[in-house]
Amino acid sequence: MATPQDTARRLGGLVAAHRRRARLRQDELAALAGIDRQYLGELERGKLTQHLGRLVGVLDALGLELTAIPRTTSLGVEGAPERPADA
Repeated sequence: MATPQDTARRLGGLVAAHRRRARLRQDELAALAGIDRQYLGELERGKLTQHLGRLVGVLDALGLELTAIPRTTSLGVEGAPERPADA
């Protein structure tokens, strides 16, 4: 069974890999997601935040785990967000 920290590291690595594949900088993805760039950086480094820790704890208590499923977008990159028009 994965620990909350393991889950945070895997999720962070996945987010970073998909961001790079989409050719987005952290500040661009943060703006698209409506979050602070610093928070995105912490997420990508696998920092276990209070909110993520709580979510993983609830899922663990229910015998569930966090799963990210890619989807195809207009960029043709699975899971990639839409690029801003002025980018």
